[in-house]
Amino acid sequence: MYNKRICILLVTTFIILLAGFTAISAADVNDTSVDTSSLSSTTQVDKSPVLTTVADNDNNIKTDRDDAIKTQLKTTKKVDTESYVTTKDSTKTKNTNKTIKTENPTITVTDGNYGKYFDDDGTRNINPNTTVILNGAFYNKTFIIDQEFITLTGNNATLHNGHIYVTDMASNSTISNLVINSTGMENVINNEAWDITIKNNKITLTNSEGITEGITNNGDNVLIVNNTVDVYGPAKDIDWTGGSREGLALTFAIFNDGGNNVIIENNTARSGRSKDGDDSPFGTIDGIELKSGNNVTVSNNYIEVSGARFVYGLNALSEVYNVVLSNNTINVTSERYIAGIQIGNSARNCSILDNKIYGVCYNTTIFTQDNEALAFGIITTSMGGSESRNMTVAGNIMNLNATIVYGMEIYTTYDTIIDKNLVNAIGNYSMGMSLAHSPNSIVTNNVFNTTGNSNIPINPIVEEIAPANTGIQIQQNSTNAYIANNIVITTDAGNNAKAVNIETTNNVAIINNTLFANGKTGDDAVNASSNLINITVNDNHGPITKYDAMVILNIPKTISTGSTLNLNFTVKDKETEKLINGKAIVKINGVTLKDDDGEIIKLNVVNGIANLSYILKGYSAKEAKVTIVFANSTYNRAESTGMLNITKTNVKLESNDMTVYTGETITINQTLFDSNNNPIYGNTTVAVKINGVTVKNTKIVNGNLLVNITVPSIKAGKNVLTIILGENNRYNSVSVNSTLTVLKQDPVIKIEKITAKPGEYVTLKATIVSNVTKTPVTSGNYVFKINGMTVNNTDEHTFEQVTVQNITNGIATLSTYMDISANDGVYNVTVVYSGNNHINSGRSTESCLIIKA
Repeated sequence: MYNKRICILLVTTFIILLAGFTAISAADVNDTSVDTSSLSSTTQVDKSPVLTTVADNDNNIKTDRDDAIKTQLKTTKKVDTESYVTTKDSTKTKNTNKTIKTENPTITVTDGNYGKYFDDDGTRNINPNTTVILNGAFYNKTFIIDQEFITLTGNNATLHNGHIYVTDMASNSTISNLVINSTGMENVINNEAWDITIKNNKITLTNSEGITEGITNNGDNVLIVNNTVDVYGPAKDIDWTGGSREGLALTFAIFNDGGNNVIIENNTARSGRSKDGDDSPFGTIDGIELKSGNNVTVSNNYIEVSGARFVYGLNALSEVYNVVLSNNTINVTSERYIAGIQIGNSARNCSILDNKIYGVCYNTTIFTQDNEALAFGIITTSMGGSESRNMTVAGNIMNLNATIVYGMEIYTTYDTIIDKNLVNAIGNYSMGMSLAHSPNSIVTNNVFNTTGNSNIPINPIVEEIAPANTGIQIQQNSTNAYIANNIVITTDAGNNAKAVNIETTNNVAIINNTLFANGKTGDDAVNASSNLINITVNDNHGPITKYDAMVILNIPKTISTGSTLNLNFTVKDKETEKLINGKAIVKINGVTLKDDDGEIIKLNVVNGIANLSYILKGYSAKEAKVTIVFANSTYNRAESTGMLNITKTNVKLESNDMTVYTGETITINQTLFDSNNNPIYGNTTVAVKINGVTVKNTKIVNGNLLVNITVPSIKAGKNVLTIILGENNRYNSVSVNSTLTVLKQDPVIKIEKITAKPGEYVTLKATIVSNVTKTPVTSGNYVFKINGMTVNNTDEHTFEQVTVQNITNGIATLSTYMDISANDGVYNVTVVYSGNNHINSGRSTESCLIIKA
């Protein structure tokens, strides 16, 4: 469709480049560890088995197949796409030595100036190492990137019916931050170059016919991360007759077509059938598709597929090597056939780890060619091609509901590790996992819960592994199968369940599994056809049978917070009323009680009886729910609940008499306890009053009353100090009075020196403070005397005279005219202070007035 030109000059350049090319080695692939959540090997089943299993086993299975899991390109969930640089045939490596040109021009492209920079042949007026910012809305535009080191990014850019084509000449380029809504195109972003990053784009593609792919990649060393891709296309039958689309559906959200060293991570990929799209009897739609490719990682993606009769969440067929499919969440729904993950056709050294797969498949419409509706969680297969080898399937969770369910189908796959997976399968026929034509498989620490009803008839199907209500099916030359430490719980309303079924294969070991199949347990739940060789069935056991208990609780109806709660309870067998032993915990309002060291209080139930004394420290006054939870190894969890009315309690507040001076700062420091001698909890408001007047508002934090108060100017003698604690949701209000004895202080009078002339208008000044607290005296009368003679204060303008004055903030002043006939000399100045209700009277004389003509 596009011109990928270059003539003789390109050939010459290519020869020069080839001569200088140095290959970079592939990533280290020595990591063989599997780190998945552990699953238990102990399962508990009630007498009338409604079966639930809890998985929690940490067995480590060691094999001599060190290449079972290969290390891929590694990223975190939110990919840091800025800090990697790649070279052809290499994995991503940290960019410590960038050789990118320092020149980095930026141009802004709009719908209006598009033709200046792009046309049908590629870029115009754009050099390598340029940042191209698309700004605003674009309509029916194609952007062909044909230069190296181009960053094509959006600034609030929306491409209406837009298309991005990255040619094989545009290595080390980035496509980011674009919103693209298109129709009538085979793909929205099509990459053919090396070292490309496609990130943070939002893509929607809708077609009624033809190829419909959101992102298509053919290049190596590519990051496809943090994109949202929604595609709606035809559900067309797959063409198996040959050609470039042989074996491929037409509709994918993301398609890696042979690219090596590729990371597809943290994307949202949704695929479905368009409103007018084909809906063929075998029409197929996939979420993410991998065709060929080496060192490809698909992780942390959300994948959702529906709308076709055949849907695949993640499909990786045709010679994929060293592929890791991990931590993806996959939702698949259909009426005919669903598969969460399928991988195979000469796949090598691949890992399927820690994925969550949810699938539902039931027919609501009938086609003439219909079989029954099938659901598969994970498939490893050959699809008629060469066998696959060295596969690891670990830590996956599958919840499947369909007419016929296969949790995991391992078909024509050699040397497989299947470890710590959880399969919950519900259908008419439900199978946990199956092995067919798959030798050397290790199946350990998995949990298979299957529920079926073979009483309901089904249409015949063409699957080689026949539908059955079986936990683990082993057939057709799957030799050297080792099945250990698994939990298999399978039930069939038609009573045809098998925990493990072995057919037409030799050399199988079934060891130390927990097995249950319609009442058969342990070794008896294993079925092996006759004439088989080296079938070992040892040490398998059934789930523990558990009985029902009842708890009878006795608690008081009412109790105050901070009091000691004394409760007792009795535990009996629910049917026989036999007293039983075990352990119990106590919860109040859903919170488990703990001791002072923070450890959960576990009560021993002996001969059916247990008691608990517990101080209700800090509990609010309200109705509380008390719950006893009992369990032991042979009885199911049992609970009993009672209601307890918690009321408020009183606080003990001490009276503390004090002797003080006014202006003195006193400290009130008490640790407060409730009436049960527990420190009070939470925040409690406090008011402090002297003679009924509030002098301080504060809060007590967790029982510590600490407040500093400056004694105001109050009368000497006995005063009343009151502390009031406010009411809250734990404690009643309380107040206490103490005697505050205020002592009088003596005045300290200091007269300032002054020099005046006879007849001059001057101001005499003195300061009066208390002798203990050194605070200014704020009330009381005073007079001034000069050489023993009382002097009046004289207004300079009105000549109005006053003998006795009131002190203000510790300052005493007198303004007057000096005697015109006064002789030169030093005169005595006396200040006489009358005192007040907390300061004694006093006087002071100083030789401080100098008259000099």
